[in-house]
Amino acid sequence: MTRADGHLVATVDRDYCLLIYPLPDWEEIERKLVRLPALNKQARRLQRLMVGYATELDLDSHGRILLTKELREFAGLERQAMLDRARQQVRAVERRTMERSTGRV
Repeated sequence: MTRADGHLVATVDRDYCLLIYPLPDWEEIERKLVRLPALNKQARRLQRLMVGYATELDLDSHGRILLTKELREFAGLERQAMLDRARQQVRAVERRTMERSTGRV
Protein backbone atom coordinates (compact mmCIF):
# COMPACT_ATOMS: atom_id res chain seq x y z
CA MET A 1 0.00 0.00 0.00
CA THR A 2 1.46 3.41 0.92
CA ARG A 3 3.81 4.42 3.67
CA ALA A 4 0.73 5.14 5.81
CA ASP A 5 -0.78 1.68 5.17
CA GLY A 6 -4.24 3.18 4.82
CA HIS A 7 -4.06 5.04 8.13
CA LEU A 8 -5.23 8.63 7.82
CA VAL A 9 -6.09 11.53 10.08
CA ALA A 10 -8.93 13.94 9.32
CA THR A 11 -9.19 17.29 11.03
CA VAL A 12 -10.74 20.68 10.35
CA ASP A 13 -9.51 24.11 9.36
CA ARG A 14 -10.80 27.65 9.67
CA ASP A 15 -12.47 27.48 6.23
CA TYR A 16 -14.97 24.88 7.47
CA CYS A 17 -13.54 22.10 5.37
CA LEU A 18 -11.80 18.89 6.35
CA LEU A 19 -8.10 18.26 5.96
CA ILE A 20 -7.06 14.65 5.45
CA TYR A 21 -3.47 13.55 5.96
CA PRO A 22 -1.58 10.26 5.90
CA LEU A 23 -0.82 9.42 9.54
CA PRO A 24 2.95 10.09 9.34
CA ASP A 25 2.32 13.55 7.83
CA TRP A 26 -0.23 14.37 10.54
CA GLU A 27 2.17 13.33 13.29
CA GLU A 28 4.70 15.88 11.99
CA ILE A 29 2.01 18.60 11.75
CA GLU A 30 0.82 17.81 15.26
CA ARG A 31 4.39 18.16 16.59
CA LYS A 32 4.61 21.59 14.96
CA LEU A 33 1.22 22.64 16.32
CA VAL A 34 2.06 21.79 19.92
CA ARG A 35 5.29 23.81 19.64
CA LEU A 36 3.41 27.00 18.74
CA PRO A 37 3.67 29.77 21.36
CA ALA A 38 1.20 29.21 24.18
CA LEU A 39 0.72 32.95 24.74
CA ASN A 40 -0.42 33.58 21.17
CA LYS A 41 -4.22 33.60 21.04
CA GLN A 42 -4.40 32.61 17.35
CA ALA A 43 -1.92 29.77 17.86
CA ARG A 44 -3.97 28.39 20.78
CA ARG A 45 -7.15 28.57 18.71
CA LEU A 46 -5.50 26.73 15.83
CA GLN A 47 -4.18 24.06 18.21
CA ARG A 48 -7.59 23.53 19.78
CA LEU A 49 -9.27 23.39 16.41
CA MET A 50 -6.91 21.10 14.52
CA VAL A 51 -5.74 18.83 17.33
CA GLY A 52 -9.15 18.79 19.01
CA TYR A 53 -10.95 17.54 15.90
CA ALA A 54 -8.14 15.21 14.74
CA THR A 55 -9.61 11.77 14.12
CA GLU A 56 -7.76 8.67 12.99
CA LEU A 57 -9.39 6.91 10.05
CA ASP A 58 -8.66 3.77 8.07
CA LEU A 59 -9.30 3.15 4.40
CA ASP A 60 -11.68 0.26 3.81
CA SER A 61 -10.99 -2.45 1.22
CA HIS A 62 -12.48 -0.16 -1.48
CA GLY A 63 -10.32 2.86 -0.54
CA ARG A 64 -13.13 4.72 1.22
CA ILE A 65 -13.21 6.39 4.62
CA LEU A 66 -16.10 6.85 7.00
CA LEU A 67 -16.14 10.32 8.52
CA THR A 68 -17.47 10.88 12.02
CA LYS A 69 -20.66 12.84 12.54
CA GLU A 70 -18.69 15.66 14.20
CA LEU A 71 -16.40 16.07 11.20
CA ARG A 72 -19.29 15.97 8.72
CA GLU A 73 -21.27 18.54 10.71
CA PHE A 74 -18.30 20.89 11.09
CA ALA A 75 -17.67 20.89 7.33
CA GLY A 76 -21.37 20.93 6.44
CA LEU A 77 -21.04 17.68 4.49
CA GLU A 78 -24.48 16.32 3.77
CA ARG A 79 -24.43 14.08 0.74
CA GLN A 80 -21.51 14.44 -1.62
CA ALA A 81 -18.05 15.76 -0.93
CA MET A 82 -15.37 16.73 -3.38
CA LEU A 83 -11.71 16.15 -2.68
CA ASP A 84 -9.24 18.88 -3.51
CA ARG A 85 -5.60 17.81 -3.46
CA ALA A 86 -3.78 21.01 -2.58
CA ARG A 87 -0.29 21.29 -1.16
CA GLN A 88 0.45 18.20 0.94
CA GLN A 89 -3.12 17.67 2.09
CA VAL A 90 -6.50 16.61 0.80
CA ARG A 91 -9.46 18.87 1.54
CA ALA A 92 -12.99 17.49 1.70
CA VAL A 93 -15.58 20.13 0.86
CA GLU A 94 -19.34 19.90 0.37
CA ARG A 95 -19.84 19.52 -3.38
CA ARG A 96 -22.19 22.51 -3.66
CA THR A 97 -19.71 24.71 -1.79
CA MET A 98 -16.87 23.70 -4.08
CA GLU A 99 -18.96 24.29 -7.20
CA ARG A 100 -19.94 27.77 -5.97
CA SER A 101 -16.35 28.72 -5.16
CA THR A 102 -15.03 27.51 -8.54
CA GLY A 103 -17.91 28.93 -10.57
CA ARG A 104 -19.14 25.50 -11.65
CA VAL A 105 -22.83 25.17 -10.82
